[in-house]
Amino acid sequence: MRQRLTVPPNASAAYRKDFLEIVESSAKNSYQIVRQQAILDTIIAPYLQGIFKKVLHANKEMVGKATLILTKSPIENAYALADGTIFFNIGLLAELENESQIAFILCHELAHVKLKHMEQGIVEYLETVHSKAFKKQYSQLAREKYNRSAKIATFFEEKSLSHLYHKRSLEKQADSVGFLLFTKTNYDPSQAATALKILARVDDPAAVPHLNLNAFFGCPSFTLDGYIKSGTETSIFGAVSDESPFAANNDTLQTHPDIDKRLRFIAELERSMPATGAAIEAEGDNKVKAICQREALQSWFDAQNYDYAAYKALLQLQQHPESNYLRGIVMLSLYAMQQHLKAHTFSEILSVESPRQPESFNQLIRLFGSLETSAYKNLSQCFHEAAPLRSATDEYTLAARYALARLQDDVSAAAEAKNAYTSRFKLGRLQAAIFPEQP
Repeated sequence: MRQRLTVPPNASAAYRKDFLEIVESSAKNSYQIVRQQAILDTIIAPYLQGIFKKVLHANKEMVGKATLILTKSPIENAYALADGTIFFNIGLLAELENESQIAFILCHELAHVKLKHMEQGIVEYLETVHSKAFKKQYSQLAREKYNRSAKIATFFEEKSLSHLYHKRSLEKQADSVGFLLFTKTNYDPSQAATALKILARVDDPAAVPHLNLNAFFGCPSFTLDGYIKSGTETSIFGAVSDESPFAANNDTLQTHPDIDKRLRFIAELERSMPATGAAIEAEGDNKVKAICQREALQSWFDAQNYDYAAYKALLQLQQHPESNYLRGIVMLSLYAMQQHLKAHTFSEILSVESPRQPESFNQLIRLFGSLETSAYKNLSQCFHEAAPLRSATDEYTLAARYALARLQDDVSAAAEAKNAYTSRFKLGRLQAAIFPEQP
């Protein structure tokens, strides 16, 4: 990072100091991501690296200039650093459908590297905050007698939006150059637009399949009436005025903004730059996608996002009702939330409602947030009746049986499940989650 990112000549001492701090922060952050989040398994990582090699083989000018790292982050995103490191999150890989879509995303990120967009972004930001006009405006606001904090916040909001629009122009450049790199491969050129449509769906709460909470948590002994009604509180996002820049840009807060414009641009590129090879697809796409979905779900659970882990597992259960793993994740999530409720740390792990989230997830948040500790016994019993754990001796089933027994206050069943787990999985990955009292 230090070699690739060099301070512009004739920079002031303050500019140089800020520039070097950004470089060091970026380098340390990427180092920690590699250490803590890199996935080096025998199925997914080789699959992704294989696609990357095909892309580089077709674009030999990029060989040796980029490195690909698959991470366990469940966020649906990929991004490139100035030194050529491309981080590809498992959450995005779980959403994409085939090699061609993955290849286009890789080409897009290679374009960011080729066009030196990270370097441009840093310089553009620092030139703004070190400009005389910026300093003058900030100095004037700092001397304001009334509403000083609000005015300063608005000032920085406007600068952030300006920076965001600059980044969007870089995205269009990356789409253009990335599509050119993509057409040199033997992948299906039409899948570039499909990949962008998937990113749009990821950002759209309305695109999430309906989740019938009553089917999983409602039963004769426990009713959800009053727990999952629609929210009535005003969102903080509803307070944005019509004059605010946010009001005119619905996708400002999205992970992948301007998708509609990018789709139209990709359609134009597809007409003007036809592919040079025949379309190819791999037979193992569906298998890899299923594994990626499980890994992404596991990452939500490992990060203690128990409500969202339960939510994602319930959505997948509607498609794969036979999965013991998905049933186990829901049960383990219920148990973890009850333990936090008992420890008075529940607010630390419960998500906040938002209009940018699917309403079914907001309903689930309201359900979990409305329950007393004892009610989790009813919730777990109803779920077990709707999706009973099948007899198995894998780690997740044994852990889920322990969680169920604890939720049901069944001491003997909990002891039996704990003994079965610890005897088979002395170094199991769920030890800390379900037996926190053990070293």
